[in-house]
Amino acid sequence: MINRKLLCRHKKTLEFFIFDSLGVPVNLEGKTVKFILNDEKNNEDPEIIKDCVITDLEQGKCEITLSSEETNIPAGRYFAQLSIIDSQNEAEATVLENDFQGIFLFEESLL
Repeated sequence: MINRKLLCRHKKTLEFFIFDSLGVPVNLEGKTVKFILNDEKNNEDPEIIKDCVITDLEQGKCEITLSSEETNIPAGRYFAQLSIIDSQNEAEATVLENDFQGIFLFEESLL
């Protein structure tokens, strides 16, 4: 579980390392990783859904840069997940019932 604080309306790059249940890095070759941010656990209309950039296939490392426009959302608690999709376009992760989830707190910026 990830708990992160982010500022509304600020650009931010998030880096993720994806491991299986045994702690072994997930090989991301032939896979797409999507970052999904919802304001409710099972919201069908996410605030953000965006492909991550895979930076190390064998070590399960990826990142995503959220623009200031994408983080221009109301302050509050949001549920995040990484959905790993294989080359047959089948999701290997299900919404908020996997190891790749977190809660992000967006706070108002004083700037």
